[in-house]
Amino acid sequence: MKPHTSSPAGDVYKLMFDQAPDAMFIIDSGDTIREVNAAACALTGFTLQELAGLPLVNLFAGGAAVNGPAHDHPAVERPTAHREQQLRRKDGSVITVETGMCQLPGGQRYAIVRDVTAFKAAQLRLLAAIEEKETLLKEVHHRVKNNLQIVSSLLNLQASEINDETLFEMFKESQNRIQSLALLHEKLYQTRNLAQVDFLDYLQSMTMQLGRSYERGGVTWQVEGDPVILGVDQAIPCGLIVNELVSNAMKHAFVGRERGTLLVGFHSMPDGKVELRVQDDGVGFPEGVDFRNVESMGMVLVMSLVEQIDASITLDRTEGSLFTVRFTPHP
Repeated sequence: MKPHTSSPAGDVYKLMFDQAPDAMFIIDSGDTIREVNAAACALTGFTLQELAGLPLVNLFAGGAAVNGPAHDHPAVERPTAHREQQLRRKDGSVITVETGMCQLPGGQRYAIVRDVTAFKAAQLRLLAAIEEKETLLKEVHHRVKNNLQIVSSLLNLQASEINDETLFEMFKESQNRIQSLALLHEKLYQTRNLAQVDFLDYLQSMTMQLGRSYERGGVTWQVEGDPVILGVDQAIPCGLIVNELVSNAMKHAFVGRERGTLLVGFHSMPDGKVELRVQDDGVGFPEGVDFRNVESMGMVLVMSLVEQIDASITLDRTEGSLFTVRFTPHP
């Protein structure tokens, strides 16, 4: 083969062809190599003369190793645009390349072949590192969940020896908080990205857990809303807010009543925020009492957590109690 001396677009294109960093092959309608640049020789290990007249497909895995201009190798699928293939070099080594094909005037075409072996190897190392990180995070969430359950069990064991009703309730409330956190970590290690959770799904599981804890057979539970994804930095405080508001309703809203309804809602709003609602049809929050300044641990914790997620909270006392928390979600 003679060095490339002309091209359809003149000397500028000749220079671009000769000095291109990617391997370039000009082929005829029968896929026979007619011209190549220096990068093609460097990539394949063949000389200009050895590549002359060689079917391009013979360079790719599926055909035998090519040491000269033989034409009787089994044909394989020709390179197509943006396709990864295996190219067999003269020394028998196989590299991963990305190929592209373009049409030239006169029925000829040119193929561009780029060595992506190093890139693919780096990609595989990165994927392996990500997989290792995911495995580690799953193990962390799993262990945190197990440790929290151990703490909850210890509190339950200790509470069984308490005769004071007020002290017993304090232990029970602490146990519910810990179980809510444990449940969140369980949900996290079951997700794909390990840092976000479908908060509606979590609410449904958590309220069932609280219902079993308080055992109020006459109270009807309902959870509704949208499947909003929250990051762990918002899911944890938001979950604790729900735990406190639901626990508060179960303890105080239905005193003296055999039946009641408790509604927990979580909805996406048109302004991009989400709205968390905890509503009961019980006796209602006492009139004249500012819920923001109540000294009970539960409400103090709620106000602190609301501030932590930069949320607003309101109370509607029209029918029972309706607490509404609004904030901007950060997945």
